[in-house]
Amino acid sequence: MTLTHSDGATQILEFQPTTPAGTPEATPYTTGFVVPSYEVESIQWVVPPGPQGNLGWAITFSGEVIFPSNGGWIITDNEKNAWPVEGQPISGAWGFMGYNTGTHPHTVYLRFVLLPGAKPTLEVPATTAELIVPTWPTASLL
Repeated sequence: MTLTHSDGATQILEFQPTTPAGTPEATPYTTGFVVPSYEVESIQWVVPPGPQGNLGWAITFSGEVIFPSNGGWIITDNEKNAWPVEGQPISGAWGFMGYNTGTHPHTVYLRFVLLPGAKPTLEVPATTAELIVPTWPTASLL
């Protein structure tokens, strides 16, 4: 779902990844999100009542865990929060992974707040190829 504010600048994308029951931590459920290549300002999330410690989840970027920042799992029940996002590249390569040791599937409700007009947060400087000439023994000395 995409919602555009009246100013036309901010978009909110909502995703509802559901981790199936019996998904082991060693082989977590993973899914990617279709996110335009805009700067992500924040990620809002809600875990409704029910997981009772059976659900662990994480937000990924290009397959690497971004939240929680220590690379572990978020384990919660009946909680909501919002995280500011700073310094991530703009590529749309966001995703979710989770495990669920319980007997019921569990859904995490996510909202990505996007700033479409923002400039990339990471810019790769243009470089030119350089020829490297060794200064140590030349072929004639070997």
